[in-house]
Amino acid sequence: MAWVIDLAAERDRLNLLLEVLTPIAKSWPSQWCLEANSLAIQVHGGYGYTREFDVEQYYRDNRLNAIHEGAKAIHGLDLLGRKVPQHGGAAFGALLGRIEATAARADKIDELAPHAAALRTAAQRAVEVTMALGGTGDPALSLANATSYLDGLGHVVVAWLWLDQALATYAEDGTAREDAFYRGKRAATQYFFVYELPKAHTEFDLLAALDRTTLDLEPGAQAAPLDEPADGPAITAPTSTNDLVGGAEERVGDAFVLDAADEMTTLSVSRTLAAEWRDIAPDA
Repeated sequence: MAWVIDLAAERDRLNLLLEVLTPIAKSWPSQWCLEANSLAIQVHGGYGYTREFDVEQYYRDNRLNAIHEGAKAIHGLDLLGRKVPQHGGAAFGALLGRIEATAARADKIDELAPHAAALRTAAQRAVEVTMALGGTGDPALSLANATSYLDGLGHVVVAWLWLDQALATYAEDGTAREDAFYRGKRAATQYFFVYELPKAHTEFDLLAALDRTTLDLEPGAQAAPLDEPADGPAITAPTSTNDLVGGAEERVGDAFVLDAADEMTTLSVSRTLAAEWRDIAPDA
């Protein structure tokens, strides 16, 4: 009977862990693994954009992941607004418990102890920021930068996963396995903790500041044309094909209209410009 009760309790804990990890598992790889594809193209230089190499297809294929998995902003709102506080924070607590258990194991290995300390620091920072956001009394303010919360906590979670993999490269007596596969795992862990995990603190700093930039945007506010000085004369639209092709100084500036209420950015382009473009490239 005790075994059945323990099994049921463990199932409940795993369900909580699954709930809080789902928005991270769907969104974090969709964005940051695509960045790896982008860097692969850069490594190949100009050839990276050609079909002689597979990386350009990998980028196109993986760009769909963010569409398949759903909007990142929605996942951020789901994570911070629902998954973290639900069940009295039990799901978040289950995640933190797993992170601490991995860090405690890593403490026993000299090479991994610094990573364990860095992971604890980042996890504690996530707790502090979460408490600060939950205490604003203003749901709109708390959720204004939910996407940054997803990025920050996602980096912490992936650091935890890398540390767990690094632990698997050591034998039970604490000696490092030296096969190339295991050395590669340790090198990747080192890279992530040095170059990627610090990015979580940048996101947490933004969140802790309770920044209102996105909330305070005025609906319908219009930015100045990109190539017009703030206090200078308006730039007129081209009136002929020659103006469009040869008169670079006279080209119309694109005006961006920011509509915070609809959370959209629309690009307003002169009808004259569009008509001139059709004259030049009627099949475009």
